[in-house]
Amino acid sequence: MRRMTDQRRLNEDVLRHWFSHHAPRTPGIQLAHEAVRRSCLDLGLVLNDLVPESAEKTLALRSLQQTMNWANTAIALRQELPQTAVAVLGSAAGDAIPRPQPPATTDEAQPTPDPSAGAPSGQPIS
Repeated sequence: MRRMTDQRRLNEDVLRHWFSHHAPRTPGIQLAHEAVRRSCLDLGLVLNDLVPESAEKTLALRSLQQTMNWANTAIALRQELPQTAVAVLGSAAGDAIPRPQPPATTDEAQPTPDPSAGAPSGQPIS
């Protein structure tokens, strides 16, 4: 078996993050986990009632379980939700939606406009 080169080797911090417990930090994150589980359960119950007993049914249900696991893993690892979560979960999801960050400031001082100089051409003085 070939060993991974150092370039392809995963960072230890990444592995520790992947394999750690990630408790929901906000009520919105908790709601998202519950909504994913509930939705997958609902579909699993429908599939169980509609699909004949078969290897394909087993694969469908196992795939749904895997889908639920990966969706909840994504939520747990990132601890944030997309803007569309509010439409699904209501306003409680808002605490887990990232807010736009203000523009970064530079170390260089920005010139302060001189109020006595007037406004740039065509703009009123406020």
